[in-house]
Amino acid sequence: MVVGFLERMQKHDEITTAGAPRRNETRGASPSLEIPAARPAKSSKKLSVIVLCALLALGALWAVREYRARAAAKKGPATRSEPPAVPVVAGAVVRKDVPIYLDGLGTVQAFKKALVDQFDAAVKADQAAIDSAKVQLQYTTIVSPIDGRTGIRLVDQGNIVHANDATGLVVITQLRPISVVFTLPEQTLNDIQKQMAAGQLTVLAVDRDNSTVLSEGKLAVIDNQIDTTTGTIKLKATFPNGDLRLWPGQFVNARLWLTTRKDGTVVPASVIQRGPEGAYAFVIKDDSTVQIRPVKVSQIEQGQALIDEGLQPGERVVVDGQYKLQAGSRVKLSQSAKAEENDAGR
Repeated sequence: MVVGFLERMQKHDEITTAGAPRRNETRGASPSLEIPAARPAKSSKKLSVIVLCALLALGALWAVREYRARAAAKKGPATRSEPPAVPVVAGAVVRKDVPIYLDGLGTVQAFKKALVDQFDAAVKADQAAIDSAKVQLQYTTIVSPIDGRTGIRLVDQGNIVHANDATGLVVITQLRPISVVFTLPEQTLNDIQKQMAAGQLTVLAVDRDNSTVLSEGKLAVIDNQIDTTTGTIKLKATFPNGDLRLWPGQFVNARLWLTTRKDGTVVPASVIQRGPEGAYAFVIKDDSTVQIRPVKVSQIEQGQALIDEGLQPGERVVVDGQYKLQAGSRVKLSQSAKAEENDAGR
């Protein structure tokens, strides 16, 4: 490329030298006289400068190419493979509850204890005023201290009453529950105390016919002393009286359920006869004659006599018609007696 550039420059100089007019040549003169040209010396100097510049440019170009070649050699051979992996930190995607907060700016303040106590005292003072007003309001209403039933009023409209009147306005009687006070012989006190140590005792309130049970309650109190004039002791029983069959001042028969005797010997109450030597009964022997046998009766309750001694289960006794009998009398069972005997045997 440089040689071609030098050849073009030389041709350009030659054309310029050939076409330029000469100084000593006059128009119209004969071209017989030739004067040597003085241009070649100046052209040679200019050509040298151009060549030097071209060499410098080539040297600079070579230096740049050499620098790039060395840099490429240091980096290694250029390939079109994938770029190297970039080191990163990986994380997992999970599902969980995330609290959502609302951020705000706050100011820390000291807790004013004295001010809180002051407000607390004011609240208590107001509550005390409310309670006092409630007490004053209660003075305008007459309230019974117990639940019960009122009797006939003791004053009428227009009567003058005083705060210290002994009679009051009306008498209120509590009916639910209600109590019954009764007496038992002092000989039963030990048995009662023994059974009470095992648990509460049941008391039955029976009507005057001695068969209708009005209510069932529990023995509550035994009096702390025996009445020496009558030889009895007072007891008090409590009844729920839900149906109000017991009324204050009512006369009832009280039955204290002391215990239950297992496999006791029982006969109808009419079997027991009274004589100078005590209780006895007519026992029917196998030959249909009767025998008078003394018996010891524990109690007679609801038409049944509980026998402690004198009779054995399975024996036959006379229930009715004893007034015609004597010891050794022969008896004949009536049809009703036979039926009852058969029912008893079953």
